[in-house]
Amino acid sequence: MIAYTKHGKKADECIQQYLNVVVKEIANAIPDVVSIILMGGYGRGEGAVLKSGKKYMPVNDFDLYIVTKRLLPDKFLEDLATEISKKFGWGGKAHAEAFETAKYEFKKFLHIDIRCLEENKLKHLPPTVRYFEMKYASKVLYGNNVLDDFPVIKENEVPISEGLRLVMNRYMLMLISFRQEFIKNRKAISKEEKEILFYYIGKAYFTACENLLILAGKFKATYWERAEELKKIYDKEF
Repeated sequence: MIAYTKHGKKADECIQQYLNVVVKEIANAIPDVVSIILMGGYGRGEGAVLKSGKKYMPVNDFDLYIVTKRLLPDKFLEDLATEISKKFGWGGKAHAEAFETAKYEFKKFLHIDIRCLEENKLKHLPPTVRYFEMKYASKVLYGNNVLDDFPVIKENEVPISEGLRLVMNRYMLMLISFRQEFIKNRKAISKEEKEILFYYIGKAYFTACENLLILAGKFKATYWERAEELKKIYDKEF
C-alpha cells in the first residue's frame, strides 16, 4: 500500500480509492498521456484526512501534473478536473467568489487541480519549490516514471522569490476560510469552518518556517524533513 498520509493503512486505502477514479478518468480523457504525477500533501505522503467514525475523508486537494507530448489547454484541464471533482460530490471550486461573506463549505471547495507539462521540456524546468517537490517527493500514479528527466535541484538553489510566492498563496487560503461575520459573532463559525480555519492558519505559520529554510539554503522536500531541519539549524542560523 502506498503511503499518502501519516494516518495508517485505512486512511491510505481511502485516498487510493479516490485516486483510482481520478487516474481512470484522466487516462480515458487523454489516452496518450505519458505520466500522471501526484503532488502536494498526498504526493509527499503527508496528506491530511478527517475521520468520522470508521471512515476517512480527504482534506487536501488532489494536486496532479500530467506529462504529455504537447501542452494541453488550461480550460480543458480545468473542465476535466471539475468534472472529476463532481463525481465525488465536491464543488470543484478553488476559491470563494466573495470570501468576506461566503460560508466556507468544506466539500464546495475541495477540488482536483490538474496541470500539464510537455515531455520534451522536463530537462529544462526552473528550480522552483513545485519542481523541487515533484523531483524528490511526489508519486507517479500512471505511465512512465519521468522524474529522472527532471533537472537536479540542490536545496540551496531554491530562489528567495519562491518564499514570497508561498507566503502569498498560503495567506490567501487562510483569508478565504475567514468570514467577517466571525468578528461580530464568534458563535457564527461552525465546527467545520473552525477546523478548516485552524488548518490554514497552521499552513500559514509553517510557511514562515519554510521561508527561513530557503534563506538558509536548507530547503527540504517534505514537511517532516523541513521541521527536522529547522530544529537543527535555527539557533545557529537565526
